[in-house]
Amino acid sequence: PDILVTDIAMPRMDGIELIRTIRADDTFDLMPVIVVSARVGDSDRLEGIEAGAEVYLAKPFISRELLLRVEKLIDQRERMRRNLTQREVAELSGIGLTTIHKFENGTAGNVSLSTFILLLKVVGQINALDDLLPELPESPYLVRKDEKKAQRIRHSK
Repeated sequence: PDILVTDIAMPRMDGIELIRTIRADDTFDLMPVIVVSARVGDSDRLEGIEAGAEVYLAKPFISRELLLRVEKLIDQRERMRRNLTQREVAELSGIGLTTIHKFENGTAGNVSLSTFILLLKVVGQINALDDLLPELPESPYLVRKDEKKAQRIRHSK
């Protein structure tokens, strides 16, 4: 996801706990968070921002303001992703700095598809595999539940 918009009052996990959980996860720790809540006391707002929310809006809110803030935060994150150094890309992706340097210079001989997709994801060019391959082609192999091996489908002429 590009952004999280949450309330504080929720049934299973409150918004503060959700934000802290997200901030502790390396996959989502940089995702922008907006809180929209009826709890608008100073201590509530400060607790939300301390937990990691970038924006804390009071209910009732102006829908146009929420949309603008979402748009601006996503744009800001995209600019940050595009300005990553090779070292930062290496740290975020877990791919070696040498591989990234060779990839950028066009001298990488064999880059696996998974490494290539991971690099695209880290620099913000794709968010998911669906962005790269929206529809997967039908497989020429048939796998039956009772069989362990895939069987090639033969087409008659």
